Formats: sequence, structure tokens, C-alpha cells
Amino acid sequence: MSEIRDSKIRESILTTDGNIVIAADAGTGKTYMTVERIKHDVMKVDNYQTYAAITFTNKAAKELMDRLGEIQQGFVGTNDKFILNEVIIPFSKDVYPQVKGKIIKTDYSAAEKCDKGNDLLARFVEDGIIGTYTNSHHNFAFKLALHILKKSHAAKRYLSNRYFRIYVDEYQDSDKDMHNFFMYLNEELCIPFFIVGDLKQSIYEWRGGYPDGFKNLLQSQKYTDFKLLHNFRSNQQIQNYASIFIDDIRENYHKCVLNGEVKGCIYSGDSVLIQYIEKWLMQKGNCAFLVYSNREAKEWAEKLAGLQFVYIPRAPIDEPELDNEQVWVARCVANYFYKKRYSEYSFYDEIPNQDAYDIFFIKNTLQTLKKEYYKNGWTNLATECVEKLYQYILVAYDEDKMKCEIQKLKETIEDTQYEKSFNIELYDRIVTTIHSSKGLQYNQVIINSDNFIYNNELSNSEVHYVAITRPEERLLVLFKQGGRKAEMYYRAISERARQIEVEGIQQSAKDIIQIENI
Repeated sequence: MSEIRDSKIRESILTTDGNIVIAADAGTGKTYMTVERIKHDVMKVDNYQTYAAITFTNKAAKELMDRLGEIQQGFVGTNDKFILNEVIIPFSKDVYPQVKGKIIKTDYSAAEKCDKGNDLLARFVEDGIIGTYTNSHHNFAFKLALHILKKSHAAKRYLSNRYFRIYVDEYQDSDKDMHNFFMYLNEELCIPFFIVGDLKQSIYEWRGGYPDGFKNLLQSQKYTDFKLLHNFRSNQQIQNYASIFIDDIRENYHKCVLNGEVKGCIYSGDSVLIQYIEKWLMQKGNCAFLVYSNREAKEWAEKLAGLQFVYIPRAPIDEPELDNEQVWVARCVANYFYKKRYSEYSFYDEIPNQDAYDIFFIKNTLQTLKKEYYKNGWTNLATECVEKLYQYILVAYDEDKMKCEIQKLKETIEDTQYEKSFNIELYDRIVTTIHSSKGLQYNQVIINSDNFIYNNELSNSEVHYVAITRPEERLLVLFKQGGRKAEMYYRAISERARQIEVEGIQQSAKDIIQIENI
């Protein structure tokens, strides 16, 4: 295992007092660091106080619980669950006596969405129901929790006495009202915070996410800021290759010896290339050949069939043109139909702040959908079931986009060849699109340099970054001999390598990639 370059930073994270904010890229072990800090703090506490570990989803909360093991005596759960259990339910009657004796619950369905806060407040006072704004950039539940906290002395005493520290993960996805609530706990109640986030992974800005809150904390004088650098997923040679293409992570470059981890192959014909790939492949470990289109993936899979490569088609529901703030609902429905061991509860775990939603409604809707499809095919009832999920889960959605997404979902479910794309981990050697590989890791990855040149320059930088950060151990880049695009890609490597200096020595392409001409 390579040396952990930021080991001293990690040691400081465990021992620094006061407020802490950490910028952590994917693969840097941020969950591990959070758990280790909780364990460290728990060992020091010798009174009745405990901790709160707050996450964005139940899935993340479960992972924290599993890692914490026997020290789960604190609060571990979603941000919605925290304000509901720790503020709104126990202390709302201090501010609104009318709710005393009422069962307080959240309801984010379309029926409980309002434009005005006064209407939502009236509904809460009358019926104990916490609804939501039509505008996703306002969060009624957190506004309500903050108001109760400001007005209830008992709530202030309870929280300030109960928690020695609050830990918040994925902070970049907190919305503005969440941020205001957390900062009140921190600044007014003087509860220290341990905050982790990654601006490059802000995925919920569309639903009110407020990444500026996290950004401001990184610059705040009241917080000690750290940045985790060491990536535990890919080896240093692959990290170096990725870092030359992205300005934000160029500081992660760390000179090391290349020993076949990143290779380039200049080839003239397919038969010679196939022989080369056969020798290049490790006997143990999986491999993905990542290309730009389904057509290209199918062609390469046919060429490499003798090496047991399997074509994994990109499903219609996974087409990149569909990428937007709401398509994930339809994609989760596709998972429910195709993915092994993906249940109604797996679907529920994908929902941000899922504590506000009724698992039984979701479970019944999904079961009705599947039963209807397997009995009668894709009918109007099947479409209505998916529409219900959109309407129930999403604060706001585009109806035209929804119709398009449901049509793509229908095409995906009706053609069973796409089942492979939802169980990609079952195959050791695959050819698939880069888009389909997002979020996955492979021991070895092959890419085609032609895919990333457009109008004589390196383009599709985000897609390129996804492709070259999938491998854990080895990356192979293909260059077609005499090809203009291959030449342009190599020129891009050379230009970016020259922008790196290590101990005053300018780097070159040969420090980044080993090229072989076959």
C-alpha cells in the first residue's frame, strides 16, 4: 500500500479542538475519518453528553451505524429526523400550545405544498402536519425548527446540554434553511461542529441545495479547515494521470515511478491490438472497456468476444440527454425491476430526507406497478403508478420531462437486454459506455483516445474525468496509428504534463504515461 501523503492532516483532524470543516474528494475516506473522530471524542467525554451524526439519506446513516458498531448511543440519522425528534416534536408545544396532544408528522405530497409560509404554519398548528413549499429553495421544516428553537428556552437548554459535538456529512447538499439552523446551533448554542463536504459532488442544488454555505465555512475564521488529498481507490499513478486534466486537483500530483499502471498503446490493426490486450489483462481482477456510444461498445464487444468481454448496453433511461433534477425517480424504478437484491426499501433509501415520506405508500405503489406490468404489460395503470411516485417524492417537477422519462422507462423495462446494465457488477469483463460506468470502479480500464477529441481539442472533460478515474490499478489508453484524434489527444497530455513542476523539474508525458507502439 502506498504511503498516505496526508497522514499528518488526518492526525490533526482527530485531535484539533473547536469547529472543523473538511473538504474531501471522492475516495479520500471521509466517512472513515468521521467515524474515527467520533470514536476519539467519545473516549474523551466523561459526562452525560453525547453526539449527533447527521447525514442526508438513510442509506448513509446506516453505513455510519454499521461502522460505529458499539458506540451508537448518540443520534445517528438524517437531518429531517434530527429536527423532528430533537426539536419539533418535543418543543413545538412551547411555542404553539395548540399542537399539544396532536400526532406530528411530515407530509411532502403535492397536497401539502404551499406558496406561503403562513398557510403551512396554519396547517401545522391545526393538524400537526409539516408540509413543504412549492418553491424547493425554501424548507419549511427547518424554518419551523429554527423558530421553535429561538423561542423555546427548554429546547436551547436541552440541545446545548445534550450534545458535545455535531457531525454533518455531505454538507454541500444542505439547503439554506438547513445551513441557518445548523449555524444557530453552532454560533448561538455554542455546540462545536465537525463538517465534511465536497463542492465537486453537490448533486442536490436543483432542490434547494446551498453549496455556498459549505464554501463559506471553508473560509470562516471560526472553523479550522482541512483538505483530504490521499485517494484510497486509485493508485498514485492513475491519480497523477487524472490530476493533469483538472485544475482543481492538480495539487494532488505526486511524482512516482511508472511501472505499467498507466499505459498507451499505438496500434495499426485490430488483430494485433486484441493480442496485446490479452497479454495486458491481469488474470485476476475485472476490466471495463469504456467508450462513448452504444454503437461503439457493441462493435468492440464483438471484437473482444474471444476474451470473454460482454456488451453492456446503455439503457434508454440512462441516456445522458435525460440528466436533470428529476430523472433519478424513473432510474430507481428501473433498478427496482432489474437490479438484483434491490427492494422497495432500497428505493426508499435513495430518497433525500426520506424520513418525511411514507414507506408503505412507496412500497404499495411499487408493488402495484410490478404486479400490473407482469400481468398485463405496460398499461395506463403502470404509467399512473410512476406518476404517483413523481408527484409524491418531488417537491417540484416538469410534467413534460416526466412523460418523456416514463416513456424511456417503459422502453427500458420492455426490452430485457437492458437487464445487464443494471447488474454490471456480475460481469468480470465488460464493454460499456462511460456514462453507464459512473459511480463504479474496476481493477483495469481501457479507453479510446478518439472519444475525447472534438474540433481539434480535448473536449467532454467531465466524461473524460469519469473514464480515467474508474480504474483502481491499471489504465490502458488506445491510440490509432496515424489517427489525427489520437495525435491530438497525446498532444493534450504533453501540454498538461508540462504545466506540472516537481521540485523545480518540469514533467513530461513520459512521467505520466508509458507509450508502446505495437
